[in-house]
Amino acid sequence: MCEPQTGRPTFCQSPLPNDAVIEPWADNCCTCHCGLSMLSLMLTDIRDAATDASHRVPSIHPHQEGYHAVMVRRGGGPNRLLTEKDDSRGKLEAVAEAIRAIGGTATAMFADGTAPAAIAELVSTTERDIGPIHFVNYNVGGQIGNRSLEKTSYRAFEMAWRMGSLGAFSIAKEVSPHMAARGCGTIIFTSATAAYRGNAGQHAHAAAMAARKSLSQSIAAELNPKGIHICHVNVDATINAPETVLLMMKRFDPTFEDRFHKDLAEDKLVQPTAVASTYFHLHTQPKSTWTLDLDLRPWSTRAWFNN
Repeated sequence: MCEPQTGRPTFCQSPLPNDAVIEPWADNCCTCHCGLSMLSLMLTDIRDAATDASHRVPSIHPHQEGYHAVMVRRGGGPNRLLTEKDDSRGKLEAVAEAIRAIGGTATAMFADGTAPAAIAELVSTTERDIGPIHFVNYNVGGQIGNRSLEKTSYRAFEMAWRMGSLGAFSIAKEVSPHMAARGCGTIIFTSATAAYRGNAGQHAHAAAMAARKSLSQSIAAELNPKGIHICHVNVDATINAPETVLLMMKRFDPTFEDRFHKDLAEDKLVQPTAVASTYFHLHTQPKSTWTLDLDLRPWSTRAWFNN
């Protein structure tokens, strides 16, 4: 059980790099995993901190559980797939306002997910100005599309590593001392099938995601005894995110939009609210049954190891 804390504990979701590699897939990398296209989500706990989170009922509305949502994304910078017309900053601000409109509390923040100094400032600002961070979801991807070994530049490979592994390492390094001091916390690393299987043309992405999976294991070995739950989650399917994954994919595949809407009608897409509910359940798991590695996919999607 966490000791009583002052301030407003936080739920945090992470940002994208400000100097993303020129290759188009590298801009909004987290879009494959999150409908809000965020690098990280942090929950700061604004309820009575003496309450043991492990016994609370899972909910897809964290604000009803007394949490303040801190949603973070890149928001700007050169070489982006999304243009200023897409208004990624304005859209995230609108999400925060929508949460506030239904009685919750939320803050939109913007940072570079590949810059350790930016992540350190993000954590410090949140802890100081909003509240103790109880939950972090690191959600930056590292997908740059299919590229042969010859056409995978060193810059692209390094950027995928920065998004896939360095950023994940940085958020864990910066937030874990705060969580350890309180004796509780959850860090979830959203991942992809590439963490388990390297396909042709996926050199940078496979290396980045495999590193994230192994990193989550080593971090769990160190932080679990300190009361911090670490979980690596593979989202092995398309997410129902029309303003992110659909917007991006249809630029490369004209037939994708028709398939997207057909799959949506047949309940074959991952629903963001269902992922949120799953993540909140992971956050509230008793210490006796912590999950370390998890696969999420719709009923119609064959598991990567069977396909």
